[in-house]
Amino acid sequence: MKKQHIVYLSLGSNIEPREQNLQTAIELIRKHYEVRNELLISPIYESDPWGFQTEIKFLNLCIQAQTEKTPQEILKINQYIENELGRKPKKTDKYESRPIDIDILFFDNQIIYTEELIVPHPHLEKRRFVLFPLNDLICNLLHPVLLKTIKELKEICTDVSEPKRY
Repeated sequence: MKKQHIVYLSLGSNIEPREQNLQTAIELIRKHYEVRNELLISPIYESDPWGFQTEIKFLNLCIQAQTEKTPQEILKINQYIENELGRKPKKTDKYESRPIDIDILFFDNQIIYTEELIVPHPHLEKRRFVLFPLNDLICNLLHPVLLKTIKELKEICTDVSEPKRY
């Protein structure tokens, strides 16, 4: 039997139907990650876009999943799910609206730094829209690089946005 890994994900959507996009992504994650145990899913938060301007707010949540998949397999699955839900390839380096965005926040306690994947996610400590739902899910998780818990990162985050429970 292969080793079970714990992965934490951030999901976001700001193209309607936002809630359905999140739900479909969760179902596809359960299927393609071959999750045997129940997923842990945070409450949904609504927040302003981060890094760009648009009228439509994002819905965000975090997930904890147990899987035998490798980080590279998870990345490919996430990209497949994003494409299935209508995400188009980016035309520029700038952030933009999207039906679904799936980011790997943590993979076990590993530090991964490759050309295609950086884990822990390189911006999670700067994003309240990630820290709020992640804190609801697992506030005492220790960031393996910053050596602070999610709760501590949330408390010192300089992001001024105010995510609201949806």
